[in-house]
Amino acid sequence: MPDRMSTMATAEIDQLRDLADIAEDEYTDLELQTLIDERGSVDAAARRIWQIKAAKSATLTDISESGSTRAMSQLHKQALTMADAFQETVAETVTKVKRSRPAGRR
Repeated sequence: MPDRMSTMATAEIDQLRDLADIAEDEYTDLELQTLIDERGSVDAAARRIWQIKAAKSATLTDISESGSTRAMSQLHKQALTMADAFQETVAETVTKVKRSRPAGRR
């Protein structure tokens, strides 16, 4: 029977995969758990993944051929939009944590 910590870690990894649209073969569970631990939260890790996706898609250009168009440049824009959305979530969480701490424990 898995212990509570490994169940929580698996839930966090699954949540991160959903939030950042991560394929099973894109990152290992260990890599994702390390990122969550380093960043301090699932939302902060999701923000970092979206930043990485934006960087990887920065050089993509739109393609038009045979009467169809693929707006590949939109991938970069959308990844930045997602990273910004998670930045707002992370900032709100940090603010709430700071407000909830007792005086003298900052």
